[in-house]
Amino acid sequence: MPSFKFHPVVLLLAVLLLAALSVGGAYLLLKNRNNSEQFVPKKSAAASGTACTLSFNVLATPTPTPTPTPTPIPGSSTCTKEAYVDTLNQASPYANLGGTNYPRFDTTQPATPGSTLVFALRINNPNAAAMSGLTVSDVLDNNLTYVDGDSGCTFNSANRTVTCTGVSAALNSNALVSASFRARMPANPTGIVTIPNSYTVSGTGVTAFSCALSLSVNPLGATPTPTPATPSPTPLGTSTPTPGAANNCGGTCGSNSNCEGGLFCYQGLCRSPQNPTSETCAGLISTPQPTPNPTPVALVEAGSIDGTWVITLAGAVLLILGSLAMFAL
Repeated sequence: MPSFKFHPVVLLLAVLLLAALSVGGAYLLLKNRNNSEQFVPKKSAAASGTACTLSFNVLATPTPTPTPTPTPIPGSSTCTKEAYVDTLNQASPYANLGGTNYPRFDTTQPATPGSTLVFALRINNPNAAAMSGLTVSDVLDNNLTYVDGDSGCTFNSANRTVTCTGVSAALNSNALVSASFRARMPANPTGIVTIPNSYTVSGTGVTAFSCALSLSVNPLGATPTPTPATPSPTPLGTSTPTPGAANNCGGTCGSNSNCEGGLFCYQGLCRSPQNPTSETCAGLISTPQPTPNPTPVALVEAGSIDGTWVITLAGAVLLILGSLAMFAL
């Protein structure tokens, strides 16, 4: 069998290749060791015992972008002006408007001369945010006398303007705001007086809007024009409630003809013209009605009695003749 021999050049190349692979492997091992040492805890030179330190990089948490505050939609708010009867005669604040001490005034009925009303404002705010820093102004009619108002409200007698500042309106509400004031009706009007009144609301970034009401004042003793009442249909099977005593003080009414004794129909109830807000009709001066004289009944004159005797005698004769005829048979 022939023997196989390596050529010296081939052996030299194989040795050089193995040497290159060894040097390359050693270089890679050394490089990986240097890279891994930066993540290995190092002993602190100043510390004792087993204390060590570790350093690493931390990414900072990004700061979130704040959500912008929505801007109110200008011009979308509305208001309603209301009036309440002042029964306490007390300065602001006017607590519980619409309650017993401050009943809602029916502007379809005349106000009592010299009475005091509380004018109030209700703002409907459907915007995306509450409104604040509003200014409310009201130019008073010459027939009204300013008394007082909420804090933040002032009266300029030169231009007869009530101005309330710093007024706020809550979001999605239709509530009364702090812009109420009292005003007195004329005490001695010479006739039926119509009094217009309106509020104007303005503010930064808000389109101005306004609301108004109108009321009248009747002189004492004047008969107001009755407002015809439209009866509501009664559902089948439902009993109709019996109203209070009609025609008397405090009785229900639909017109002045339903009230007697000098009373007139005031907001659906019989009241005294001298004091319509009194539940007992205090101050009523009744005018006595004269008692009519009875009219004598005229008697019809009876006829003569001669005819009566003739009829009686004729009847008697016929009775006798009838009797004789029966006996003859």
